Amino acid sequence: MASIFGGGYLPGLVIISGILVLVVLFKIREGLDTWRKNNQEPVRSDRALLLHKEHTRTKGNSALASQGKPLLPDLSITWTLTFMTENHGDKVMELTDKEAKLLKEGMTGSLAWQGSRFISFKK
Repeated sequence: MASIFGGGYLPGLVIISGILVLVVLFKIREGLDTWRKNNQEPVRSDRALLLHKEHTRTKGNSALASQGKPLLPDLSITWTLTFMTENHGDKVMELTDKEAKLLKEGMTGSLAWQGSRFISFKK
């Protein structure tokens, strides 16, 4: 019978589970730190030009397709937008699909943000 670390499967399972819990806790803490940092910043606004708009998708498991099972739908779509502002330089913001839907490259308007948090973009 195979074993991990000489003591059966349980020690290996506990170690792997512990590592996964630590990774999840680290990501939660990272998100909370960003949230706190953004809340300490003032809300700023400036005239801006949308330079670049790019999206990334997290898709379902492609291994399922090779087994003849359907793929899961897109789990999330994140948009990364780069704005050039008049007085604050370039700003890179991550937006949800709903927020980024109506924005096109080359648009100009008033960008509002707080730290790294996107607030609005009005033509």
